[in-house]
Amino acid sequence: MGELYLNIEQIKILGRPEALTQIIMDIDRRMQDMANATEDIKAIMHKYNGGTMGLQYERACTAVTELSTQVFEASETLNDVQRQVIVFEQRVHDYEEDGQNAPAPSRHNVRRVQVEVNTALVQLNTQDMSFVSGALYNYLTNMSEECRKLCMNRDSIGEIWQDPQFKRFSEYIDEICLVISRGCRELNSYRNHLNVQIRNLESN
Repeated sequence: MGELYLNIEQIKILGRPEALTQIIMDIDRRMQDMANATEDIKAIMHKYNGGTMGLQYERACTAVTELSTQVFEASETLNDVQRQVIVFEQRVHDYEEDGQNAPAPSRHNVRRVQVEVNTALVQLNTQDMSFVSGALYNYLTNMSEECRKLCMNRDSIGEIWQDPQFKRFSEYIDEICLVISRGCRELNSYRNHLNVQIRNLESN
């Protein structure tokens, strides 16, 4: 995923800066929520890394580790964009001397999870499998919905962001969603594998 370089001082928007600030803050909150959710599912997946769980499991763990790094970095980038946009809004208020204040920037509060492996779990039982499958389902459903809303935010910004920098911002959002889609595809493949194993065990 490429870097996002913007010069907010050069931004041109249609209407008041508050409109842009509101959407950018929503994007920042959404991205941080997605990063925290990815850290949570990473911790769940790696918990069972103490034994030999098979190729599908190893591929899923690799995918979720890479995804957590990329989503975390994207959340940092978009949090900084949010900060810059709020500074820009405040400068507009100061210049116009309208007595208004921009909102305080949101801090970046994503918690990086240190992976803890339970070495006693050398093999998943049916209950473990069901737990992991359910956690993956919830994560995948949530990420799909949040990516959809992220694109809606991007489209809303496109209606008011008038200078060429929006094209790079839009491309960055697309890159984030593509990275998430690829990672989630690998996790869903593992979830399907787990569900087959669960059915086989329950039928015996």
